[in-house]
Amino acid sequence: MQSDIREGELVFSFQDARSLDKFDDVNTHGMAHAMKAVDFLAAFGPSTWLMEVKDPEDSGIPPEHANKERVRFLSELQSKKLVNDVLAPKLRDTLVYLALAHRAPTNRILYIAVIAVAELDSALLLAATEALKAKCYLPGPFKQLWASNFDVVVVNLESFNRAFEPHSVTRQPPNS
Repeated sequence: MQSDIREGELVFSFQDARSLDKFDDVNTHGMAHAMKAVDFLAAFGPSTWLMEVKDPEDSGIPPEHANKERVRFLSELQSKKLVNDVLAPKLRDTLVYLALAHRAPTNRILYIAVIAVAELDSALLLAATEALKAKCYLPGPFKQLWASNFDVVVVNLESFNRAFEPHSVTRQPPNS
């Protein structure tokens, strides 16, 4: 069974998801307005994916602002501002909410931050992944592993499709 979920112009297709939830929606989770939520959750047999999507190349950005927005976004990614102020807090708040709501996954947890910028190179993606790992304190408390197997990764569309095949993401602007 294939399940699809859309985030802006990006459509994610999952071949074997047990459940797929749009999570960044107050009607779905009821989180306090001060908390930040990841965009969606995808549950599979052995793992649960918490996914955050950032798309500074969305065609809905007015053309006169598109380049400036892209440059600003890449600057925030390189300076770790995106990791520190957006990606890590969304993971933290989502996990706190799920734990307190007795909905925390008990299987492997993978946080996937999808950055939809075509020319992101593997070095920048790796640096962002390492910064996110450090910010999320993956070794666990006192360097003891967490009870759940837990990891994070930052990918672009191409590397998502390569790493998570048969799952995929495609860009589908509203007019197509």
